[in-house]
Amino acid sequence: MPKGVKKAAPTKAIARSRLRFLTIPLELREHIYTDLLNSSPSTLFDLLLTNRQIADEAKPFLYRQPMIFDGQGEFVSWLRSIDRGCLRHVVDLHFKLHDIDPATIVGALGKRLRQASPDNDDNPYQEACELEIERLGKFFRHLPNIRSFTILPYENGDARPPYDMLVAFADMLEDQFPNLRSLTNYEELLPITFLTHYGKLQHLRFTGVSTSSRAEVIRTFRKLPELTNLEIWRPDANIEDDRYEKSSEVIGAGRCNIAEILGALPQLRAFSYREYALSARPSAAFNPVRKTIFESLNMLEKHSSLRSLQVLTNIDLLSRVQEKFESFISSSRSLKQLESYYDDMPAFEDLPPTTEAVMMRLDPLSELTPELLMDIFSGAKESRGRLPRLAEISLYIDSFPESERARRTASLVRDKMRELGIRLRLKTWSGPSRF
Repeated sequence: MPKGVKKAAPTKAIARSRLRFLTIPLELREHIYTDLLNSSPSTLFDLLLTNRQIADEAKPFLYRQPMIFDGQGEFVSWLRSIDRGCLRHVVDLHFKLHDIDPATIVGALGKRLRQASPDNDDNPYQEACELEIERLGKFFRHLPNIRSFTILPYENGDARPPYDMLVAFADMLEDQFPNLRSLTNYEELLPITFLTHYGKLQHLRFTGVSTSSRAEVIRTFRKLPELTNLEIWRPDANIEDDRYEKSSEVIGAGRCNIAEILGALPQLRAFSYREYALSARPSAAFNPVRKTIFESLNMLEKHSSLRSLQVLTNIDLLSRVQEKFESFISSSRSLKQLESYYDDMPAFEDLPPTTEAVMMRLDPLSELTPELLMDIFSGAKESRGRLPRLAEISLYIDSFPESERARRTASLVRDKMRELGIRLRLKTWSGPSRF
């Protein structure tokens, strides 16, 4: 048989398989694209090369994954290299602003910048920063459908921009992303006032530190009527840092008053406070972390629609804060999901009847013992009657138990929990902050 005939058979088979795939209802094909995006993005990318119709259907799913850019140079290069028709599908942008690089600036401005002395009053550095932000704003406007935006944290060695450039960046953001629903900001030197232009914002994660004044912070949050999910996330804080001693009324980055922010918001459905202090000052009886948690719990009492609460800190809460935490939990009429360290978690008998999921994080220095597992099972069993909605208990551990006895106990407790209609999940967690 001629060689050409041998090659034709698989080509026809592939063509038939493509046609069979296209006979599947569009809704099911979209489910397949979604599954591939979550499990094997490269396979989804390969699909773009098989058939024009499949490519048209799959492209939106490929571009809906988070687009992550370490600096404006990387972002602009990507923007110039792709089909502009695909930009309408981009909905999740992660971005890190870099300082300008004089070597990359062309024309008369670049020449002046490279020749100028740092101490010279005529140094055009500030002018170059402003033009860079203006240029970046024009490129951002090519992404009209961004719904989630993340301002990435800086690491050692990054070309961190000066404060004035960050302020200009915040001002520029006021005119971007009109459909934004979720914002994550890890940059503490960024004024928070630009949020006032995102009246449709529903989810916000930030460090709880800002250069904006106390009054500006409150005014900003009062203009976020649709915000229902607030996360305060500080993974590597040092509470002895000067920033903690500053009032947010003065220039500089200072701790926001989280309780006042909660008071300015209408009704939250989810609140998360996570702070891992590098230096916890154990001698301080009521340090800023404990004070924040205590005052926040007081203010959360007005949020009758709260469904999810997460309080994670490596600082001992001490009796006053712990009692307030347990009292708030037991008196809740709406809470469905609760997460804290194991040592801070209220007893099962103190959880509200609305509880559906409990997540406990074991201290990295603690060992998952058979006794601890049996205590969890006993508490769940004894409280099963008053917690009819409890369906899942998750225990985050530093590593899975090595002893055979602990592994057998874990398997036994998991089976016993299943008989109660509760799923027990053991998960490992990592990272210096254990978050």
